[in-house]
Order: sequence, then structure tokens, then C-alpha cells
Amino acid sequence: MKFLRLLLIAYANLYHFAVTILLGGIGFVSWSSGTTNVKLDMLPWTGEELVAWLLRISAIGAVACLLHITGKFPYLLVLSSFALAFLMVRGFFWLPYQFSDLTQFYWVIGLSVGAVGAFLSSLAIFRKPKA
Repeated sequence: MKFLRLLLIAYANLYHFAVTILLGGIGFVSWSSGTTNVKLDMLPWTGEELVAWLLRISAIGAVACLLHITGKFPYLLVLSSFALAFLMVRGFFWLPYQFSDLTQFYWVIGLSVGAVGAFLSSLAIFRKPKA
């Protein structure tokens, strides 16, 4: 049972960190090149505001992973994973997002299921291992 708990928490950390790096990379490249016409249809922001939010989300995600790994405040990973899953599901399925083809739809399904799975896996933090 300890191994399964460890596996779930590792998945939550790795998925969250990978998405954090991706969003941070997009935000950093946009910010450093001075691009202001950035638009990601699944997120509610555009332009400079989107770049600022991408950098903020990335920083919060990295801090959440770091605090969880060090054990100082592991609960921020749960909150951050929930926010990430909420933004993905809301942006892709509740807002009028247009998929270009069936392949993109399958990728979005995979990403969203992965985000919800990472959130559910992060809840393993609350279950204490039995001695």
C-alpha cells in the first residue's frame, strides 16, 4: 500500500511539474521576446495579461511541487493540482473552444484526464501510510 501511495504522489508531482514547465516556457518566451498578441483559447486571458498569468501559474506550480517534495507544505500541491485541472476542463469543455480535428480532441481528452488524475492522485497526501 505504501508503494501505491508513493506512485500516486510521484505521478501528481511529475504531471504537475511537466505542465508547470510547459506553461512557464510559453510565458517566458513570450515575455522575453516582447510578444503581446499571445492567445490561448482555453484560458480566459489574452495578451500581456495572459503572459503574466502563465508566469504566475508556473511559479505557483513549481513552488507547490518544491514544498511538497521538501515536506514543508504538501497541501499546496493539492490546491494547485485542482486549479490546473479546473482550468483545463473549464477551458476545453465549458468554454466555446473549437477543436481543429479529431486528433486534437483526443490529445485534449488525454491532457484533461491526466490533470484530473493528477489532482486525484495528489489527494493521497491525506492518507497516512500504515506502519
